Amino acid sequence: MDLLKKVDNVDNIVTDGIYLIEDGETPQVWLSIGGKQINLVGEVNNDYVSFIKEQTVEVDSKFMALSNIGFFYESLEKVKEAKV
Repeated sequence: MDLLKKVDNVDNIVTDGIYLIEDGETPQVWLSIGGKQINLVGEVNNDYVSFIKEQTVEVDSKFMALSNIGFFYESLEKVKEAKV
């Protein structure tokens, strides 16, 4: 199973996952969750992902983020349903 799904442009992202777009000189990496696409290396519209400094988050927010990217599941059944 490939971690990165390759597509030609952001319009071809149709399911949740992490996508690589090798268009032009600078490859792009996009995250798609629930129909929303976020460019992981820069700003797009009002969405921006930054890894410059540590972020302070509440426990609930951390678990929500981990769930959104598929690194946390409520139960073993949820893992099986996700086919991880």
